[in-house]
Amino acid sequence: MGAASVFTSRPRLVASPVAARHSLRVRLPLLISVLLLAAVATFLGAAYREVEVSGGFRVTRAGVASQASFRKKP
Repeated sequence: MGAASVFTSRPRLVASPVAARHSLRVRLPLLISVLLLAAVATFLGAAYREVEVSGGFRVTRAGVASQASFRKKP
């Protein structure tokens, strides 16, 4: 075996679960997934809060309008 075989040999893959957990191949997709999940949860929370606020106002306004339409005029 000459010096050329040292440079052409494949690196050994590490089968350790600790090393696999710290791998960028594992961490990057997890990080992106967590960030996307946080963004979607924030958007849905804000949309839900907005619907609750505006929906309550509209229901109240519709109730007052329907009561006014059923009142008998003298």
